[in-house]
Amino acid sequence: VLRTNLVEAVANIARSLHPDRLVIETSGVAHPGDVVGALRHPAVRELIEIEPIITVVDCEFFPMREVFAEFYEAQIHAADTVVLNKTDLVDAATLARLQTELRQINPYAGILPTRHGVIGAETHWRTRALNAEEMNDDGSVAVIDDDTVVVVIVGVGVGVTEASACI
Repeated sequence: VLRTNLVEAVANIARSLHPDRLVIETSGVAHPGDVVGALRHPAVRELIEIEPIITVVDCEFFPMREVFAEFYEAQIHAADTVVLNKTDLVDAATLARLQTELRQINPYAGILPTRHGVIGAETHWRTRALNAEEMNDDGSVAVIDDDTVVVVIVGVGVGVTEASACI
């Protein structure tokens, strides 16, 4: 039911509102891979382009992830970019250890250390390895196709109490 509702909602938004970007924030226990799977449904796959997946990890909470290990690690494993938040609240040795652990879970994800979850949109879009025609000379992102809605999936890890990635 939730999968069907998501597909219908995204299709309705794409057809009626025509946004340039649609951000889908998964909860701390949702699997971004399931969301991506739903968005590959024939009813929406021609209407959207799925951006690389972003997952927010709270530096203070990460050591306690064992409580929700399956869900938490699934979000990290599915991520293309891990926003490592609250880096100002841990020492350099802890930060290095956390980055090593994240790379063990997902060696392919980019890790973006932040304070207060703030990253500029240009930082995220540049991490996509954009084609030249997608990037304007000033570094801003060009609209890829007027009929395509770009979908950004943000996995907010367990322990993150708000949408911390300000994109």
